[in-house]
Amino acid sequence: MILLIRILIKIVKIICAFYLMIFSIGFIFPTHIRQNALYLYDALSTTENIPADVWVLGATILFLILWFGMKTLYKLFTT
Repeated sequence: MILLIRILIKIVKIICAFYLMIFSIGFIFPTHIRQNALYLYDALSTTENIPADVWVLGATILFLILWFGMKTLYKLFTT
C-alpha cells in the first residue's frame, strides 16, 4: 500500500512539473495565452461573490504545482 502511495505521489509530481513547464513555455511564446491569463485574473478579481473555499482550493493547487513542479523540473534538467 505504501508503494502504491509513493507511485501516485511521483505521478502527481511529474504531472505538476509538466504543467508548470507547459505553462511557462506558454507565457514565453504566444501572446494570446498571456491575455487569457490576465482576463481570467481580471474576471476573478472583479467578481463579488466567490466563496472562500474556491480561493483556498485554487491557492492550494497553485502552491502544489509550483512546489512539486519546480523540484521535479530541476531533477529532470539535472539528469
